[in-house]
Amino acid sequence: MKNPVARLPIRNKIAGIILMIEAALLALLLASTHLAIGKGMEEDLQNNLRQTTALLGAALGSNLVENRPGHAQDLLDGLQGEDLPYLVLLDQAGRRLASVGWPEGEPLPEPLLSPFQPDALSLNIVPVRSTVRSEGRTLGFLHYGYSTDSLHRVQEEILQRTILIGGLGLVVTFALVLAVGMRLSRRLDTMAMVSRRIAEGDQECRVPPMGEDEIGLLASNLNAMAQALQHRLRTLGESEERFRTLVEQAAGAFFVHDMTGRIVDVNRQACVMLGYSREELLELCIGDIETRSREMDVESTWKQMRPGEPFLVDGLARRKDGTELPVEVRICQYRLQGELFISAMVQDISERRASEEQLRQALDVTEKALLQVENVIKSDPNGLVVTDETGRVTLMNRNAESILGLDAARAQGLPAEDLAQMSPNPEQVRSFLTGPLEAMRSADLTFASTGSPHPCIARATLTPMQGKDGKSKGSIIVLQNVTRERETDRMKDEFISTAAHELRTPLAAIMGYAELLLNAREQGGFTPEQEKEFLSVIFEKSVFLDRLTDQLLDLSRIQAGRAIPLERSDCDLSQILTKVVKNFPLDSEKHRLNLSVPEGENLHGHLDGHKVEQLLENILGNAVKYSPEGGTVAITGFGAGNRVRVSVRDEGIGMTPEEAERVFEKFYRSERSQEAAPGLGLGMNIVKHIIDQHGGEIEVKSALGEGTTVTVSLPKGF
Repeated sequence: MKNPVARLPIRNKIAGIILMIEAALLALLLASTHLAIGKGMEEDLQNNLRQTTALLGAALGSNLVENRPGHAQDLLDGLQGEDLPYLVLLDQAGRRLASVGWPEGEPLPEPLLSPFQPDALSLNIVPVRSTVRSEGRTLGFLHYGYSTDSLHRVQEEILQRTILIGGLGLVVTFALVLAVGMRLSRRLDTMAMVSRRIAEGDQECRVPPMGEDEIGLLASNLNAMAQALQHRLRTLGESEERFRTLVEQAAGAFFVHDMTGRIVDVNRQACVMLGYSREELLELCIGDIETRSREMDVESTWKQMRPGEPFLVDGLARRKDGTELPVEVRICQYRLQGELFISAMVQDISERRASEEQLRQALDVTEKALLQVENVIKSDPNGLVVTDETGRVTLMNRNAESILGLDAARAQGLPAEDLAQMSPNPEQVRSFLTGPLEAMRSADLTFASTGSPHPCIARATLTPMQGKDGKSKGSIIVLQNVTRERETDRMKDEFISTAAHELRTPLAAIMGYAELLLNAREQGGFTPEQEKEFLSVIFEKSVFLDRLTDQLLDLSRIQAGRAIPLERSDCDLSQILTKVVKNFPLDSEKHRLNLSVPEGENLHGHLDGHKVEQLLENILGNAVKYSPEGGTVAITGFGAGNRVRVSVRDEGIGMTPEEAERVFEKFYRSERSQEAAPGLGLGMNIVKHIIDQHGGEIEVKSALGEGTTVTVSLPKGF
C-alpha cells in the first residue's frame, strides 16, 4: 500500500515540514526557558533561605542568651507571613520555647538535609531546620517553613510571555515560508507538467525561463534533457525504420518471440515462407511452426543462452498447408525493457540440402572411383610412381617401394630425378626421368631392390599426363620388375651356348671314332679291343645325346604348357635304384656311391619307371658333379606308409638358402655351380615336373660347404 503522504502536493509537504521544524524549535525554546527559570528560582530560593536563616539565628540567639522567651515569641509572631507560614523554636533538649503557625503537639516535618539542595523548589513549603548559635555556642534549634508560591507565580508569568512571543514568531515564519513554498511549488508544478507532456509524446514542450537560481538551473537542465531526448528519439526512430526496412527486405524469415515461445513480431518473408498472414503468425507459438521445438525442451535451451551470443541450429519448419521444409535457424537472446526475447533468422535450405545431397552422391562416386583406383594401384603387380606438373612425386605404391628400395613416405614430394640416387647407374635413371614430357618412352633401369642383395632390373615406362587445356599435369611411371626375365634371357643365351657345346663335344667324339673305324685300313687296322673301345665311346656319347634330347623334349613340353606324359606300371623302386647306381658313369674313380635299401622293405609302386629312372639319374648326376674327388654320395631307399622315398646326400659345395630356393627354375645355375661343372640348368626343373606329375614331393636341404640332401617322396599309387 502506498504512503498517502507521498500523494500530497509539494507545497503541503514543505509547509508541513516547516511547521514541524518550528514546533520543534518552539518546544526547544520552552524547554530551555523552563530550565533557565528553574535554575534562577533555585538560586533565589537558596539566597532567601540563607538570608532568612542568618537573620532568624541572630535575633533568636540574643533572646536566648538574655533568657527572654517572650520576646522570642513576639519575634516569631512578627515574622510569620506568606513567605514563612510556620516557625518553631526549640532549646538544646528539643523542648518548644516558642512557636507560631504550627499546632501544639503535632510532630514537626522532617527538614531537608540541606535547604539548598536542588529539589527544594519542587515543594510548596520547604521545611528547614537551623541551629541557633551565639559566640560559637549552640543555644537551640529553629524549625520553619519557607513558601515557594511567589517564585512559582513568577515562573508561570515568564513562561506565558515566552509562549506568546514564540507563537507569534511561529505564525509569521509559517506565513513567510508558505508564501515561498507556494511560489516554489508553482515552478515545480510547471516542470512536472512539462515532464508529463514529454513523457506522453509531446517532444516540443519546454519549461519557460525561471531565473538563474537552483530551480531555474533545474528547468534549463530539463529543457536540455528534453532536447537531447527528442534528438535521440528521432535518431532511434530513423534507425528503427532502417532496421525494419532491412528486416522486411531480408531474404530469410525473421521471428521474434518471448521466453514462452509466443511470437511477437515477424517480417514479410516469414509470411511468404510459411503461407500465413502476419496476424495469423502473431497468434501462434514457435512450437506451432517448428518441428524441432516439439521434439526437444527448447525453453531450457533458451534460458541457457547468453544475451548477444548467437546460436545456430538446423530444423524443420511447418507451413500452413502442413508440409515441412528444412531450415537453418540463427537464434539470439536479447533484453528489452528488462524482459528477455529471442530473435530467430530462418533460412530455407531446401536447395542447399539438395545440392549437399548431390554433392554427397558425387563424393561417394568419387570416393568409390578413388578407392577403385587406389585398389588398382595397390593390386598392380608393377610399381607405379605418379609425379605432378613440377616433377615431384605425389604417389607411389608398395611394389614401387620394393623396386626402388625407398619408402613412399620419404619419396613424397621429392623431385623425380632424386630417384636416380637409388640406382647403381644414376646417370641413366636421371636422363630417363628428366627428359621432355611430350611422348611416352621406355627403358630398362637398374635399382637397389629392397630385401635382396642383387640389383633389380625394371622396365620403366613414362607416360605424360595432360589436362583438357593441353598443359602438362605430370606423369605416370610404370616400373615392371623384369629381373627374372632378364636373367632368364641371360640363362637362355648361356643355355644355347652350353647346349651347342654339349652337343658338339659328344658328336665330335662319335664322328671321330666313327671316322677311325671307317678308315681302319688307311690307319693300318685296329685290334678287336681297340674297335670295342671305339664303339663303347660312340655308344656312351650316343646315350648322353639321347638323354640330352629327352631333356630338350621335356623342356619343350613344359614351355608349351603341356604335362610330361607318364606310362605307369608296377615298379620296384629298389631295382630302379640298383640299376641307376650300377650303370652310372663316374668321372673319377675316387667317387663312391653307397646304396642302402633296408632288407625286406616294400618299395613297389604304380609309377612311370623310365621317368623315375630319369629323375634319379639327374639327382645323382648333380650329387656326383658337385662333390669333390673321393667324396661319398649316399643313396637311401625306404617306405613310409603308402609312399616310397629316396634320399640322395652328397658332400659337395652346398648352396645358400637363396640358391636352394631357385634350384628348380629352368636355366638357373649359380655362379659357383658354373665354375664347378658344366650344365644346362634343366635337370632339376624337369625333375620337379616329373615328381609333380606323380603327385609327389621333393625337398632340398643344403648348407654352403657342407653338402646337399635331396629327398623325393612318391605315392605308391595302389
